[in-house]
Amino acid sequence: MEIEGKRYTYEILRGSIPLLWSSPCSPSVYNPPVTIDPNLLSQVSAYKKFLLHESTRLIYVNLVDKKGDQKRLGTLFKQIVEEVPSDHTYIWHDFHSLTSESFTSGVDKITDDCVSESDYGTLIENGKVIQRQRTHLRVNCMDCLDRTNVIQSSISLEILKRWLSENGLSLNLEGAEWYKRSWGKNADEIARHYAGTNALKRDFTRKGRRTNWGKMEDGINSGVRWYKGNFMDSSKLEGLRIFFGGCYSPPSPPSLESSRKSDLVKTWRKEFKDKRINRGGGEVRERKKDGTAQAVVGVIAAVGGGRVVKKFAWIGVGWYLMRVLGRFVGT
Repeated sequence: MEIEGKRYTYEILRGSIPLLWSSPCSPSVYNPPVTIDPNLLSQVSAYKKFLLHESTRLIYVNLVDKKGDQKRLGTLFKQIVEEVPSDHTYIWHDFHSLTSESFTSGVDKITDDCVSESDYGTLIENGKVIQRQRTHLRVNCMDCLDRTNVIQSSISLEILKRWLSENGLSLNLEGAEWYKRSWGKNADEIARHYAGTNALKRDFTRKGRRTNWGKMEDGINSGVRWYKGNFMDSSKLEGLRIFFGGCYSPPSPPSLESSRKSDLVKTWRKEFKDKRINRGGGEVRERKKDGTAQAVVGVIAAVGGGRVVKKFAWIGVGWYLMRVLGRFVGT
């Protein structure tokens, strides 16, 4: 941002917890279990290798839950950060717990704590560095996606407001809307690349509040992510491993059980197949837009997902059925 010859910049980071752990998708549950390497020496070694590439002071902002597998991973992260000598500090906020009663209040609390620990970026005036950012917030949740998007957008907005306040200005409605749209587009692009859908909680990022439509949209997108993660992403991940220098291991012969699962997957994929149409003499592939695939995925998530996912998935299925009924009523 530039104001009368002053140029302000602020850098905020996102990144996975730098330890040895994994959480591969599982068709049997929506939230897959977390596997953590039990060797503490290996974990410390991995963390030290991570530190070799960091040249600035970091404040780790951990947003994972303080229960279940996420608690085990967050506790290990906190233990290693405290035991390995460095200038970095660690903040742990259970995002879901803090936002369970009032989403806005929970986000504001996390934002205030993070901003109070951070500096306000770099200031360059007339080509001269007046202030340099020496501390960077490094925000993470489990996949560094939706919870991270919400908190990073809130922190950055607070920093922007402080810059304007220092120059006797304030953020008007038009400027706030522009900021929210810009960050919302950024969040959606990252989410589509990583998870195959728009970001969750995007109603808060774009409007500053949670809406019933946004919750319904989250349920549908969660179901689509579950399907893609279990049945469509394996070839993409293998391609990325090969591209970045990983080795390819030929798949083992399928068992009878896996063959049955494969038949089931093929049946589900029929709902997602491309539809060929003729346009101008040539064949063009386009996705079905009647919502059938989303409804199928919603049912799958409603049956196999967790309590919250079931709730929103059934809402999504109900919304789709209302659309179908609306067609018959209108004809």
